[in-house]
Amino acid sequence: MPAFYRESPTRLVQDQSTCWAAAAEAYTEKTIGQDHVTLVELMDEAKAAGMSAWNGALKGGDKSIKWLANRLNLQWFHGSNLASNASMLPRLKTSHVIYMYRKRTWKTSVHAVCVWGTDDNIVAAMDPLHGQWTFDDPATFDYSWELCLWRKNLV
Repeated sequence: MPAFYRESPTRLVQDQSTCWAAAAEAYTEKTIGQDHVTLVELMDEAKAAGMSAWNGALKGGDKSIKWLANRLNLQWFHGSNLASNASMLPRLKTSHVIYMYRKRTWKTSVHAVCVWGTDDNIVAAMDPLHGQWTFDDPATFDYSWELCLWRKNLV
């Protein structure tokens, strides 16, 4: 399968459990036709809508995902093996991708990154946990829980 890389997003660092907002800011910054929304603005809106917990994490499961998707005009899919090139490539052709996952070894936490590239060997993402670009083997995202959000009505 071919490789595909979008422009790398700005590296942002999360505060407490705000990885979703940092990944969303990176997404809005680089997606053409998308209004840029900052992490702080998203956190304020999530709090006002009752979608964030005391530590900034999204709460309410699918309800909060639907809120985020509606706010940013995104579509989303929850399934398995979403970090694979075959799954990520069609989504990346339309926009950066907000990728939420929980590795098999994690108990409950879910983490979000902004994916900007893929090939058969790596997933290139802006990881707000470290404030860096990461280049991981898709196999490191062993399915436990995965969700992709990307530009609406394009794939």
